[in-house]
Amino acid sequence: MRRNLAEVDRETERLIHQRPIGLDPLTINTKRISLGAWLLSYLPVISWYPRRSYQVLVFVLTFACYASYHMTRKTFSAAKSTLGPDCSTHQTGNCASDSGSQNDTGWRPFNETNCEALFGIVDNVWSFAYALFLFGSGIVAERVDLRYFLTVGMIGSAISTGMLGVAYFAKIYHLYYFLIWMAVSGIMQSTGWPGTVAVMGNWFGIKRRGFFMGVWNAHTSVGNILGTVIPAFWVEPGRPWGWAFVVPALIMLVVAMAVFFFLVVDPTDIGQTPPKHHISQSRRYRDDEKGDTGSLNHENGAIVTINEDANGFDPLGNKEHNTETKNTHKRKASVTSLAKDAGYNVLIGNDDGAIGIVKALMIPGVVEFSLALFCSKLVAYTFLFWLPYYVRNRQIGGKCLGSKESDFLSTFFDVGGIVGGITAGVISDLLNARAISCTLMLYISVPALYILHHFGNYDSAVFISLLILCGILVNGPYACITTAVSNDLGTHKDLKGNQKAKATVSAIIDGTGSVGAAIGPLLTGFISKHSWDNVFYLLMVSSFVSALLLTRLVIKEIIELYRRYCHCYTCLRYCSTD
Repeated sequence: MRRNLAEVDRETERLIHQRPIGLDPLTINTKRISLGAWLLSYLPVISWYPRRSYQVLVFVLTFACYASYHMTRKTFSAAKSTLGPDCSTHQTGNCASDSGSQNDTGWRPFNETNCEALFGIVDNVWSFAYALFLFGSGIVAERVDLRYFLTVGMIGSAISTGMLGVAYFAKIYHLYYFLIWMAVSGIMQSTGWPGTVAVMGNWFGIKRRGFFMGVWNAHTSVGNILGTVIPAFWVEPGRPWGWAFVVPALIMLVVAMAVFFFLVVDPTDIGQTPPKHHISQSRRYRDDEKGDTGSLNHENGAIVTINEDANGFDPLGNKEHNTETKNTHKRKASVTSLAKDAGYNVLIGNDDGAIGIVKALMIPGVVEFSLALFCSKLVAYTFLFWLPYYVRNRQIGGKCLGSKESDFLSTFFDVGGIVGGITAGVISDLLNARAISCTLMLYISVPALYILHHFGNYDSAVFISLLILCGILVNGPYACITTAVSNDLGTHKDLKGNQKAKATVSAIIDGTGSVGAAIGPLLTGFISKHSWDNVFYLLMVSSFVSALLLTRLVIKEIIELYRRYCHCYTCLRYCSTD
């Protein structure tokens, strides 16, 4: 034991006084870092700018990761117009023709007269499986390696999506086959959000979080667009629609391999300091936004990582073990002092336990934003699952569209979603008020949804413009809550530095929202058979209630803004009089 501690002391002193430049492979945690990321550390650009380089890598990988989740999630929605009868067999807007007989198009059992209800049941099975397991996924994600966690989830999602396409090639017509694999898909898809949000939270701090998360959250809309455009090539009548599921599944497998071999979960795995997560945090770490801090670059602030086991003492009273632990702590203290004297940033590892659901619910704002997301996600996922079918079964500019055309047209809603996510993030950054920016967009979305349904069918250009507008107003608050807000609350100052809460908090917020995401498509399946008017009234009421639930937080943020700007105005007047 003494020999090992002496070797540690000598190695630490050598690293401190050697002062190499850039990323030193000796600082990499080879037990946690992936093979591909370790090999990338030898590239010159990675060695010179390690933090920025790995931030870009993490941003791109997590973006592609969750985009592939949403791509496979969207495929069933894109295939509905092929699985169920198309508009050419009925002009009444219902699945069945006026005679009520079974159509010769579609795929059993979805070409029956009750196909909307069947679609709603299938969507509901996926949504409830996703929502139910999302709470558990957040808890598991805090306790395992997120790289393995995401890889397993992506492989499972790809397999379950591909098996839906196998139904075409194997001539499977049983409803239970689709229900089982949709449930499996929902379970595996629940791994995506807690894992990716936790990884992004590890790498990106509070500074410009709304903007970065708004751009990053475009993966949802990009995935939806890919999940609509790619299947569109196989959803025309008479074409092998099975490939509409198999091809996205294969793409997701490729992305899963990239995540497994190249994702770096935490900055400390490569000897980097974690970012600041709230403004009041102690400034013992240098601001990572002001420049790249190489792990052993003395000028930028090198890092000496000292892992400290909070449970170092033997509870059974093993004196020899406790004596060794005390000696270890003393040596850690001396190394810490030596590193600080040399001008290095010192990162003390703290093994705080992951928080539970009850403690996470006590964080201010978690309950309000969770309930608001319940209503907001009800609206967003109704569009996600039903928009292509809605477009397919109504006249736009006096004519009905084919399956391929309706799928392409519905992607403009997701184009608006990209703009909306970035817009909500930028506004919330400028005001430093997440609730205000979300509430404004939610209130405006109510009349926008009404105009879309009642006046959007006059012309295709008008319909596209209104789709983009509704995408901005519906997906903007949804994106802001699930990304920037989740990270803000997951690193709240009340947690006192415990960084193991991001996945749990994001799982609670998104899990509550996913319950709404399950209810919306289910109700739409039953309501739309009688009237799409009532469906849009449901969406408008949900958006209004979502905004109403944030009232307390909005009032609090308005008071804070008033105090902040009044203080600034007072300071300016005081300085001008001097």
